[in-house]
Amino acid sequence: YRTTMFVFSKTGTMTRDQVKLTDFFPFHQAPETGLLGLAAAMVQGADSSEARAVREAAEGCPLPPVTELKTPPSGGFETLCFHERVRLGTKEYISRFLLLPSESDAYADRLTGEGKTVWYLTVGRRLYAIMGFSDTLREEVPAAMEALKAEGVRTAVMTGDNRRSGQYLGKLSGADKVAAELAPEDKASLIR
Repeated sequence: YRTTMFVFSKTGTMTRDQVKLTDFFPFHQAPETGLLGLAAAMVQGADSSEARAVREAAEGCPLPPVTELKTPPSGGFETLCFHERVRLGTKEYISRFLLLPSESDAYADRLTGEGKTVWYLTVGRRLYAIMGFSDTLREEVPAAMEALKAEGVRTAVMTGDNRRSGQYLGKLSGADKVAAELAPEDKASLIR
């Protein structure tokens, strides 16, 4: 048997899994510390890289009381805070519940163009913040991709990130193909 393709998962394999919250755009003159505290309260028990980055960025911010916390299998976070429904997650998740304002597109486009993962924080039916998360590509990845290609092995990257972020990562790493916007169960079925 000869290996013809090598498939990498992004987080922790190609990147350092040291995600940081690098960008925060609040709306409606809401205080950044209050919004960060709200987001951190929502992700207290979550283990994703972005959840850890939110908690780290919110260190020292007061955490409001949240109830009825839900983490649907389709992604995102939902809770009640002071009798308001609050949601946090990707555009795909948030768009199921409300139409995002057109002014949010410029922020999101800039962030995804820089290879960042974008999350949205909504309170009720209004967008209150856009967050950008960034991870660092391991220095050895481009050379490893080139070495595999020199042996005639094609390379691919799987990520849960949006398509633009995935394409950016593919370009930086030198991967031949990128499969983006994948849930964990999608990654497993793609390999089969």
